Amino acid sequence: MFTTGPDALAQPLSVMSYNLRLDTPNDKLNAWPHRRDLVANQIAWYAPEIIGVQEAMPQQVAYLRDQLEGYDYVGTPREPDGGGEATAIFYQRKRFEVLATRTFWLSETPTVASKGWGADYLRIATYARFSDRATGQELLVVNTHLDHQVVEAREKGLALIAAVIDSVATAGMPVILMGDFNAVPESQALQQLNSDYIDAFVAVQGPRLG
Repeated sequence: MFTTGPDALAQPLSVMSYNLRLDTPNDKLNAWPHRRDLVANQIAWYAPEIIGVQEAMPQQVAYLRDQLEGYDYVGTPREPDGGGEATAIFYQRKRFEVLATRTFWLSETPTVASKGWGADYLRIATYARFSDRATGQELLVVNTHLDHQVVEAREKGLALIAAVIDSVATAGMPVILMGDFNAVPESQALQQLNSDYIDAFVAVQGPRLG
């Protein structure tokens, strides 16, 4: 998870990034129906004000929407027929109002369902521009799931996300970028963020080891 600065927000904010693992019967005892209550209870226990989920199939998003009291979400699945995985962003309604949101594809044609830069699967990102109901402060949150195989797809996908952020965020607006990056901190894909973003893990926990 990356942010434009740990002190950028006027009020403390709790954020969670969570790869749900898609709903497939191939997982047998670990399939979604056997672990969905645990996932929902875990999220409810931490009670983050914003949650970015990855590999979220429509039925998984619907289940969490129904189980997580006080939350709503934005984000659409990656397949053109409305199915497949989503990078949905859940948020607490009592704190945030959605001003704008969009899901786009990580490709040369981000406004239509398409694969980019050699990726075998459709990859997407979702953003939400929020207004804090108490303070009126605006915040941009972006959630993504980068390709797991092709380095170029990760690098150019993240570069596209950065360009979209630049086009949406106003000067001084706090930005949170989270997701399953499928990359180690030392990778070029993530290193390209260093000049503009702060690694939230490092900001909270200190330098990574190893």
